[in-house]
Amino acid sequence: MKETSQPTPAFSLTPSTFRLRRRTPGSFLLIPSVREGRCIRCQGQLEGKTALILAACPAVKLLQEQPCQIWYEWDTTSNDVIRLFDEPQRLSRRKVRLRTSYIVPDFLVETRRHQRLIEVKPSRRLHKPDTMRKLSVARLYAQQNEMTFHIVTEQHLSNQPLLDNVRQLSRYSRFESDDCLVRAILDVIPLAGTPYSQLATQLKQPESVLTWHILHLLATHRLSADLIRHSLTTDYQLHPEGVHEWDPFESVWAPNGSLTDGSGELFDNPALKC
Repeated sequence: MKETSQPTPAFSLTPSTFRLRRRTPGSFLLIPSVREGRCIRCQGQLEGKTALILAACPAVKLLQEQPCQIWYEWDTTSNDVIRLFDEPQRLSRRKVRLRTSYIVPDFLVETRRHQRLIEVKPSRRLHKPDTMRKLSVARLYAQQNEMTFHIVTEQHLSNQPLLDNVRQLSRYSRFESDDCLVRAILDVIPLAGTPYSQLATQLKQPESVLTWHILHLLATHRLSADLIRHSLTTDYQLHPEGVHEWDPFESVWAPNGSLTDGSGELFDNPALKC
């Protein structure tokens, strides 16, 4: 698609523009976020799974759903995005080929170094004309405001153990732990890490009690592990806080996986191929 527009003002964080999109299929979900001190409101299972990972990610500093409305003008004969603007504008009758509309991005994510605009879409819809136009608007807005733009599909969410690990940890974020056992666990784990099985032998605690405390410490980032490559249902390696600060945008969702190029097409990425 051809995209031309004047730069829009730099993005500033405002209260969420979340509204229940009644025409959007799927369930309405609330995803707890300890960092935000509230629940992230999502529509549909894909948005919910994405929010679950983002809410648990130690690299994410802020997560906001439906952060803004992006108004745009487009050519009905070619589907080209002509211009972005800050608020609705009434078109002249002479511009009979043009229409105005807006999109609401699914998520804004802020990390230490980046702001990222996220759209969550089923892969089967990516090449539909309406979807391509809307993704083009989101990408153009992100470029003008020095953000990276990402599309997350069901393939990004299901082809690795991260989602299952995060689901498991989310149950233990508010677990009432034993302070003495917590200190014992933290004291015996070296910087180089130790396998879970070895820790169980060292501390001589009931396996269920030890597992609950370890999952709580992982959920609250007081311990770290490679959640992207290793399942928590196997013998995984435990490390002190901060050793594995995983970020899906720099691993399973990137560099090419969920990032779009200037043509509106996804990069050639095996993760998107069935």
